[in-house]
Amino acid sequence: MLTFLDAALFSFAYPALIHHHYKGEHQLVQKKVKLLLLQTLVVSGLFSVVSWFLLPYFLDWIANPVYQKYMHWYPWLLFAMVINAVGLVPHFALYSSGEDNAIIYSHIAGFLVFCGTTWVVSGQYSALAVPIGLNTAFVVILIIKALLIGPCFKKKNLLNLCHYKSEVKTGLSMIRYGQQDIT
Repeated sequence: MLTFLDAALFSFAYPALIHHHYKGEHQLVQKKVKLLLLQTLVVSGLFSVVSWFLLPYFLDWIANPVYQKYMHWYPWLLFAMVINAVGLVPHFALYSSGEDNAIIYSHIAGFLVFCGTTWVVSGQYSALAVPIGLNTAFVVILIIKALLIGPCFKKKNLLNLCHYKSEVKTGLSMIRYGQQDIT
């Protein structure tokens, strides 16, 4: 699912987000992020429903008893994958505005939450401790990133969370050369 989202949605939205941030078109950034969120939710929802119904047939086709034995873990892993996918929307909004530190801090917080949650629940839910920790961490990362993109939509940011002033330094999407943009 994440590979498809990256190829079908994120790789096209990211250059546009950089462009709109660079031009100071904050309303267009907000509109693009909302559209990307809606598209991500629709694709994730469709993938979840289809994969949930096809999973038993797929596992029968693979014929590996280990996969069939642990099929009850799939909802935990599917939820983690969907939350991670939704978390990529504010991730790309922050990244396109040059807020790499916010992303790093949210992932450090997520790692700490993962370790803490996994340790706390491992006594009672030993087999599910890692999936529970993973889901909790992805939810925390999503919340932090979602809270941090709000100021990115404003032209004047009093908190200085999005200090995007002159250019985004990236060799993948946009190169700033003098006064000309080469994409």
